[in-house]
Amino acid sequence: MQQTEHKRGLIRDRGGAILVLCGTGVVTAQAFLLAFSDAPYKRHWQITLTFVRLPTLGLVRLPAWSVPAVNGFFYAGFPLLTVAFYRAAHGWERILVVGWLNVVFLGPFQNFISTAGVDVIRWIQACGMAVASFAAVMILWRAPAKATAPSAATKRGSMIMLGIVLGLLLAGALLYFLP
Repeated sequence: MQQTEHKRGLIRDRGGAILVLCGTGVVTAQAFLLAFSDAPYKRHWQITLTFVRLPTLGLVRLPAWSVPAVNGFFYAGFPLLTVAFYRAAHGWERILVVGWLNVVFLGPFQNFISTAGVDVIRWIQACGMAVASFAAVMILWRAPAKATAPSAATKRGSMIMLGIVLGLLLAGALLYFLP
């Protein structure tokens, strides 16, 4: 009985490739919409904290420095996640990761530059996402129909990453929906 080799990388089968293609397509469409838009740019933080409602009947407000602090921690920790994704990716997946990071990393710089600079960043983001969409199509085209069983170390790493992502989503949902 011949044993098939485990495919390395982030996307192992067509199901994952289809999910990545759909997500990348939505963000690409949004990036091109913003690039062609004539609407003025409204400056904002990535994480605004306007959804946080403390159970103090309005007597206590969040300090003014809390929003820059949370955003600073987000953007300080994000490069670690970036390096992890880039190291785990192979081939076309690396192009996909760089296209997505283009959108995330250039976003906060729009708060500190002129309107003409914002237009340039929007076009760079749109072009980066177009390349990422092409990479997603290539991944889908070359992806096997079914993935082979991953090793124990790969399962453990995937479960840890899934736990972190689900934990962050749950924390964000709790902060948003709880009064």
